[in-house]
Amino acid sequence: MRSFWLLLAAVPALAQPPCTVQTEERLASATTRFSVGPTTVAMTVPVGFRVNFLTVYLEVNNPQPDLFFQTGSQKVPAADGAAISLEPEIDARPAFTILNGQGQRLCSWQPNERVWAYDPPVVPTPAKRLTRLMRNVQPWFYIAGDPVTVVPVRTKTARDFTIDDVPARVLARSTRFVILRDPNPSAGFRTVKSQGGEVILAMVQVRKELSGNALRITVTGPEVLTGSAAVTIFNMNRGAAELHCGSAIHHHDWPEAARLPMSDDDKGVYTGTCSLKSRGQGEPQFDLVVEEQRLRPGPRMLPNRPAAPQKIDTYLKAQHG
Repeated sequence: MRSFWLLLAAVPALAQPPCTVQTEERLASATTRFSVGPTTVAMTVPVGFRVNFLTVYLEVNNPQPDLFFQTGSQKVPAADGAAISLEPEIDARPAFTILNGQGQRLCSWQPNERVWAYDPPVVPTPAKRLTRLMRNVQPWFYIAGDPVTVVPVRTKTARDFTIDDVPARVLARSTRFVILRDPNPSAGFRTVKSQGGEVILAMVQVRKELSGNALRITVTGPEVLTGSAAVTIFNMNRGAAELHCGSAIHHHDWPEAARLPMSDDDKGVYTGTCSLKSRGQGEPQFDLVVEEQRLRPGPRMLPNRPAAPQKIDTYLKAQHG
């Protein structure tokens, strides 16, 4: 009888905690987090990685020695900084899986077609006021705290980037982009350096607040954002909500989007509100692109004729994640 109770007492310790998966999609990147008990394993990939040589570096909190990360024939310990490499022109969407020490699959993630196969679209035109403020700055706004996607610079190691002279973790490296984790996210002109040179990025702080059927947006960037401003809102989960604000942007390959002018307080703080229609399928997800607002007369509209939809072009330059 004593052995029987000892066996029962051991069962809870051997039980595997549940594994959950959460994905945050952005216009130019996607971050997936696997959670197993106290352990979190995160990976970030660029959108459209099918055609790239791609190396992903894991971000792991509270690692466990008996957890592994697998895709295809590659299997590595689920350790902070562990690398997984993918070849270009993959025939099918890859699956990324967490395994335990016995080789059992705990949970998996497979990127959707947008993340795997398509390039992100162009939204902003070059920010002319921005380039007048700071020479050699990249002419787009980056969002502080998001993965920082920059055009690649020739480097020899995976950890040779700094942002404002502080080492920046490399999350992914492809033939077209390097994705970095900003060690100290903040607004302002930020300098990214590597062995191959440097680039200046304009960062803004963005806060998104969901309240009922409204999305309230606050953008702060007193040093880099001057004059009138607008945001383009991308609805990454249309099953959860629809956008009912601003000027709609239509393209059959891309998420629902709307361009919303912002109000400013003359102190570098811009606000705007977008009405939503709830559809109740999952959690709403929105990504934003901040733009300069060019004030000019709109096109003359004829009676009873709908406006022509705006087209989103293919985006092949650096943009926030």
